Amino acid sequence: MAGRFIADYDAETAVARELVLRLASLLWRLRRIIAIETDLFQIQAEILRDRRNTVTTMHGELPDRAPEVLTLAEGDRLGGNGPALSPRDLTHCFLRLGNLDSGAFERLGRYNAALWKQTAQTLLLLGSIRRR
Repeated sequence: MAGRFIADYDAETAVARELVLRLASLLWRLRRIIAIETDLFQIQAEILRDRRNTVTTMHGELPDRAPEVLTLAEGDRLGGNGPALSPRDLTHCFLRLGNLDSGAFERLGRYNAALWKQTAQTLLLLGSIRRR
């Protein structure tokens, strides 16, 4: 992947190559943030499903959802098993994750902002090298 970046930016000098490698690393870490966020939601969705299954087992079948509740498209399912989560379920997961003492979303957000700032700075430096 870094080779494609070097070719795209026509990095001929050592400094340009280092900046392009830095850009590739930053973009990889930004994609990793999305994977981490997705996993946080998947874990919370599994907890939500387990709790619903426990309630269902203890009290018999829960009533079906109202037909007006929209479910996510197949590709947007979280947790992999069972029905897709509704927007309300996702909101519930987000609120529960946001209330964790660990502050996972806040740290992830700060990390994301720092990476984007570094990415912008790297792109500016690359642009200034190319204009020379």
